[in-house]
Amino acid sequence: MLEHYRNEQLAFQEALGREYFLHYSGQKPRPELHPIYERYADLFTLDAIGSLKHLYESTPEHFQRQRWGIKLLQALAEEHFLEQSVKDLTEQIAEFESRATLRYDAEEIPFHRALDVLAMELDPHQRRQLDQQRIQRLEESNDWRLDRLRRLSEGSRTLGYDNYWTMVASWRDCHLSEYADQFAYFLEHTESLYLQHLKDRLPHVIGLPVEQAERADVEYFLQLSQYAEWFPKSRVVEAYGETLRAMGIAPDKQNNVRIDDVQRPGKHPRSVCVPIRVPDEIKVSLSLRGGPTDYQTMLHEGGHAQHYAWISSSLPVECKFAGDPAVGEGYAFLFQYLTLDPLWLDEWLHVTIGEEFIKLSWLHKLFHVRRYAAKLNYERVLHTTAEITEASQPYAHQLTEATGFRYPAEEFLYDLDDGVYAAHYLRAWLFEAQLREYLKSRFGKRWWRWTKAAGFLMELWHTGQEYTAEGLASQADLGPLSLDHLMSEFADAVKIR
Repeated sequence: MLEHYRNEQLAFQEALGREYFLHYSGQKPRPELHPIYERYADLFTLDAIGSLKHLYESTPEHFQRQRWGIKLLQALAEEHFLEQSVKDLTEQIAEFESRATLRYDAEEIPFHRALDVLAMELDPHQRRQLDQQRIQRLEESNDWRLDRLRRLSEGSRTLGYDNYWTMVASWRDCHLSEYADQFAYFLEHTESLYLQHLKDRLPHVIGLPVEQAERADVEYFLQLSQYAEWFPKSRVVEAYGETLRAMGIAPDKQNNVRIDDVQRPGKHPRSVCVPIRVPDEIKVSLSLRGGPTDYQTMLHEGGHAQHYAWISSSLPVECKFAGDPAVGEGYAFLFQYLTLDPLWLDEWLHVTIGEEFIKLSWLHKLFHVRRYAAKLNYERVLHTTAEITEASQPYAHQLTEATGFRYPAEEFLYDLDDGVYAAHYLRAWLFEAQLREYLKSRFGKRWWRWTKAAGFLMELWHTGQEYTAEGLASQADLGPLSLDHLMSEFADAVKIR
């Protein structure tokens, strides 16, 4: 029974991955999920979930690996039981966003391009006008999002959980509330450092003081357009490839990894790595906007791709698709933040960029960590409160306080990922900081030039998603995941003159 179930899950994941890749790469305006979920409906019924639960409970405790695999399969089944219940709304929202337009510079532009345009717009007034239109489009589709979230919440109770939050925490033994408390501490103890640095540099970047900064300015703040000439689009994929080759990995011989960098009109601005058949078919949909962020995006998705590409083919489906997302995000961050390393920048871009660029880049990283810490606290309110709409103001307040940019309450459902994914990003930042420190101590500051470092990473990648981030950190002698490394690296890197 279990072997058949695993084989069907593999087929389902392949079909779903292909559909999502076509949508994100701009080859389909909406993902057609109905036929896929109908074809594999037996995988996600309450009976199927009950059978997996019974199998888990009847497996002796000393068979820890088998029990963990069954637990992951149950989590996967419950996740898609919920996704199946909202597939019509998921399709409607995706199609609405792919067809919605905004008025900018006397032209109609796709809704999906709004953030890209905001990243390049010099005029704060123009940014606000465009962002107001973006928010109006969000309001037009928020009823669908609200309905979708309510269905997910009801579904968690149908599965026997108190609420969505406790359900997600149980899936992979992730202590969500403990991490929410830890990162509330992080917010408190990095606030002074962050705000001083932001106040010092923001007027020079966006042309406005912190007191006037809004959500409309965030993309322009993060874009670092003034450094674009050092980060040409033509070198994005090449720099990624050169980095891999220096580590002894030949990307041109990786027939299992395909990077789609074709810029189609309907292509989603969010770059994604889609595992279709692990490790045999991994695809990256790459959207470029110019500047340093392109390199971070390519390295991030490339980090995901290398993880999937080196997973052992003998691992069961749950160790390829159902494990802890923080593990894969940790590898992605490890490569992404090479762009914060002056040695890597000098090696592969052949430029010596000043201290100001490095400090701004670290400020951006701190912005992201603080933003997701606030999101996690907001999501705890969202998923445990009786009335979802009451969470809109806590969202706006917490995001504004954490980032220094005024966030609109209307974005509280749009700025939300399924599965409390904010927690996975935050745990991934902890994992990445400790993994990078380990690589430096063992292989040197230029660890990314050593084949032995790649060999060490391949050993980790080979295990796929078998372990949680906490478990893998223990296996690799990185030490328990904690805030210490992350907070100390910010204290060292983001200094006020």
